Amino acid sequence: MPSRRKYLAGFAVTWSMGVAGCAGFGSSDPLHRVEMDNNTGRDIEVFVEVMNDADGTLFQRSFAIEAGNQDEGADWFEGVPTKLSVAVGDAQPLTAAWPSKITEVNAGERPETHGIPPCIRGGDSMTGVFVRIASAERMWLEPTCGDPQ
Repeated sequence: MPSRRKYLAGFAVTWSMGVAGCAGFGSSDPLHRVEMDNNTGRDIEVFVEVMNDADGTLFQRSFAIEAGNQDEGADWFEGVPTKLSVAVGDAQPLTAAWPSKITEVNAGERPETHGIPPCIRGGDSMTGVFVRIASAERMWLEPTCGDPQ
């Protein structure tokens, strides 16, 4: 009959191998999503693209949003986003870095970051961005926080 010490040593080795095997699952990229808010006063069609450092596309979607409404139905996506591009209708896209703070973007100007805490909606990790469209030439990007669903 094995001793208690040998049993515990065997259990510790087996447990550590199991945990090491699962380490790859815990190291996956975080989940994010894009939510839209139409503050233009008219129905709009918006095309959104999220890219990473290698200019690879992580997310693309067209949103059809009625005046004064929001669309929070975008699917979650994986990766480490670094850039966001938003085009209202046929207008030139407004592009900015993936926001860590509230960012105001105006056509033809450099995006301006405002010193407001990153987690607006609660939670402890940034999970996405809330895009407020004021016009085809102006938008606000607000980081969102919380646990992915």
